[in-house]
Amino acid sequence: MALDHHLLVARLKLKLRRTNQRLGFNTFLLNDTNKREEFSITLSNKFQALQELMEEETIDVRWPRVKGAVTSTCSEVLGPRNPNHEGWISTGTVEKIEERKAKKVNNSQTRTAEAKAQEEYKGVNRSVKRSLKADKRNNLESLAAEAEEAAYHGNMRDLYTTVRNLSGKYSKPERPVKDKDVQPISDLEGQKKRWVEHFEELLNQPAPPDPSDIQPVSRDLPIDCSAPTKE
Repeated sequence: MALDHHLLVARLKLKLRRTNQRLGFNTFLLNDTNKREEFSITLSNKFQALQELMEEETIDVRWPRVKGAVTSTCSEVLGPRNPNHEGWISTGTVEKIEERKAKKVNNSQTRTAEAKAQEEYKGVNRSVKRSLKADKRNNLESLAAEAEEAAYHGNMRDLYTTVRNLSGKYSKPERPVKDKDVQPISDLEGQKKRWVEHFEELLNQPAPPDPSDIQPVSRDLPIDCSAPTKE
């Protein structure tokens, strides 16, 4: 039996809603020896408290307790991760940044207290900048050592990854707009006027003085100009 349906091909575009992602914890703090020891002691104490409770429990009951102990320890010792935090910033610098926030000048203070607070803030701010510069230098030296190690062992994948981290994001430099005297134009309005001038000259050319000699056709082409039929 013949069907009168026609096959169709369609392209569908679905726009999925973005889910809220958890930021996690400041795991970079575990690079610090004191913070790592504090985390280990806190987690060990929680596990010792749970050990007697979990002896006669099933795995389905034990797992939420273990997960809760680890999560609560991360929250207490590490705290939530800052999405703007760079991975190469050391824990000492983070503590100085927090100290700088605490030293922020309050305008409601007296003039003497405000002047003293400003001096303290400037001192902490200089310390933060020096510490950030040292962290960045140490990070670059570490990446360079990793690239050298990867090149020595012929690990090209790690080498390219490290080189990209060293070079940063590449952005194609913009070519400046130039006037008729090949001088760069800095202001935006001048650039717009130059583009208008350029296209006016490009699209409004005079007719050629010696046009091509195109011979007329010897016969008309057989073009059917009647109304189209259903077939």
